[in-house]
Amino acid sequence: MGGFEVRAIRPDERTAVDALHEREWGGPYVVAHDTRHDLRTLPTLVAVDDAGAVAGALTYHADEDGLEVVSLVAAVPAAGSGTALLTAATATVVAMGLTRVWLITSNDNLRALRFYQRRGMRLVGVDRGAVDRARLLKPEIPLVGDDGIPLHDELILEWRPGAGRQPTVGLPGVSPEGPPAGIGPMFDCGMLPRWVNKWFPWVVPAVHPGPAGGPARSASGPTTARPTRTPTPSGVAPTAT
Repeated sequence: MGGFEVRAIRPDERTAVDALHEREWGGPYVVAHDTRHDLRTLPTLVAVDDAGAVAGALTYHADEDGLEVVSLVAAVPAAGSGTALLTAATATVVAMGLTRVWLITSNDNLRALRFYQRRGMRLVGVDRGAVDRARLLKPEIPLVGDDGIPLHDELILEWRPGAGRQPTVGLPGVSPEGPPAGIGPMFDCGMLPRWVNKWFPWVVPAVHPGPAGGPARSASGPTTARPTRTPTPSGVAPTAT
């Protein structure tokens, strides 16, 4: 499992990112909290591997309420790109002085819930019937989701600066006694994108080497692509990690 460079998307990477969104969401449109997003129009970070290939993408929206992760997808499950992208999002929040990183996933997305909570995010709300309402905007959203769970609600998760260290239990290369050298808060670890250290040197004095890790699919879910899935910021698409 190698490292990743996380940075803003470049024009020649748009096709690769669009292909990831097509695989996970069935196209560029996702619906969350009664809003239909066109992922092509939102700021996007990409995780690029040593060969220069796009390994994952995080699309977001930032305002006075914080940074909302609208979609998070990974090309290969459990390779670490989803974790690297989420780390970049938390570093951006700190650098910009925003209050939180937040996202929405659906009630069936157990993989996303595990992924985000193990990386320090907290469940802060449930919007009952939000997925039912989303079908009015995106009729192809299925009635039944992962593991045969009926799809009805949106779950809201968030991470706030100062909320504590990133949980490390179960991450590759991490012992139960604690994190290895180089792993600190979510915005201070070996997966920190180079552009953060370059543009915001006051956020992290130095980038330390450390293992990467994470589940598959980002936006919010399992490893099997489901084009009809409702994207969520965590949107952990079933392939983020």
